[in-house]
Amino acid sequence: MIALILAAAIGSASPNVLCPVTGRPVTNHMLYHHVTVRGRQYYVYDREAAARLKNCPDCYLAKDGTPLNATRR
Repeated sequence: MIALILAAAIGSASPNVLCPVTGRPVTNHMLYHHVTVRGRQYYVYDREAAARLKNCPDCYLAKDGTPLNATRR
């Protein structure tokens, strides 16, 4: 049962917790802007980051839609 729940959570497109452009946290999704790119919604830190992500998604997103800064530590 737990395995099914985990698989569903991993398989679903969950909101990002870091802005793909600035790398700043966007944990309260009620306060931040969002942009839809390639059919997925991404939360961004501010309007400038939203414009940058819309204008050049390949600069900030991998081909599968994962933010490039998601793997950085």
